[in-house]
Amino acid sequence: MKIRNTEHVFNHPWETLATSQWRKYPNPHNTSVLRTDVVDRQVSSDGILETQRLICSDWALAPWVQKILGVPNRVCYAHEFSRVDSESRKMELTTIGQS
Repeated sequence: MKIRNTEHVFNHPWETLATSQWRKYPNPHNTSVLRTDVVDRQVSSDGILETQRLICSDWALAPWVQKILGVPNRVCYAHEFSRVDSESRKMELTTIGQS
């Protein structure tokens, strides 16, 4: 089931966009992301860089919401898949929640 699909064209140089994808987490503007770990990275036979990363974040529900729902604050994970084709200057990024 696909919940959300977003496509956007950024008006910045390709090199800036491609490198910023690797530096987006963790950062001081989104402190809920605790860490990212590279699970797999390879260059396919057609020259496309394929990477899988695990993103660990703090499930920061407000304390009063946690009480109502009866759930503790917990860590959540997401699996990120990316494909970078530097020749055609195209990047595809898919993130799937795991928890």
